[in-house]
Amino acid sequence: MGCGASNANTVSNIRTPAVASSPQPRRAPTAVNTPMASQPVTLPLPFRHGASITQGELNNMRTEFWTTRVEGNHQMWQTIRSACEALLEEDVGLANAIIDAASLITPNGTMEIVYDERGQQYKVPQYAYTRPMELVTQPVMQVPSSSGAGGEGNGTGSGSGKGVLTTATSANGAPLPPAPGGTPLRLRVRVNPGDHNLNVTIGSNGTIAHLKHHLVEQGPAENPALQGITVARQRIIYMGKQLPDNLKLGDAKFDETKVVQVFLKPV
Repeated sequence: MGCGASNANTVSNIRTPAVASSPQPRRAPTAVNTPMASQPVTLPLPFRHGASITQGELNNMRTEFWTTRVEGNHQMWQTIRSACEALLEEDVGLANAIIDAASLITPNGTMEIVYDERGQQYKVPQYAYTRPMELVTQPVMQVPSSSGAGGEGNGTGSGSGKGVLTTATSANGAPLPPAPGGTPLRLRVRVNPGDHNLNVTIGSNGTIAHLKHHLVEQGPAENPALQGITVARQRIIYMGKQLPDNLKLGDAKFDETKVVQVFLKPV
């Protein structure tokens, strides 16, 4: 009987080893689990909205979407918006340059799902980066000009000029200087495509338009690869937001430790 007890103990000991745990399922991308490789975005096709929609209604939808983002990183949302707006203007090269500069990941080659470097996911509706098939155009209502209200409306009087932007330059780079003066701003500028880095010093009294002209005039001296760039080709983006030509440099609140991105439109 003693022998039988010994055999029982031996069998018990043989069965002791723990059973190997089953493999864990693959996790969806998280802040510590990097998603798949990025694919360059392409020009999106119009999508089916399901009902007729005017440009004004579409603009309102887009504005509401962009101004109500609370999850994720605000700067990343601004960058994603700039890339989407470039696609709306059919500038695929600029959209991809913005995406690359911010190290964003577009695994499907669209703006529908975007990841930042930390794996944070950003979902963008189609209407934010392409046009619906059902977009309808509205006739532009002609408002008669009045010639008796102090010259307003006839282009020659002394009206208030409210809403009219008067600058010394135009979007296509008409003559501008002089201007700067004020506090010297030292900017780190990166021109894409090409990742050309420049150090720029310019007065805070100038505008973004002055900065563009400065890059045209001084850029090639610091980096010969910039020879031939024009004002019209430049889009200046800072902290994910495109800066308008009439914005005063002193009001842009540049941080000298951060990079000002300049994206060149294709020739």
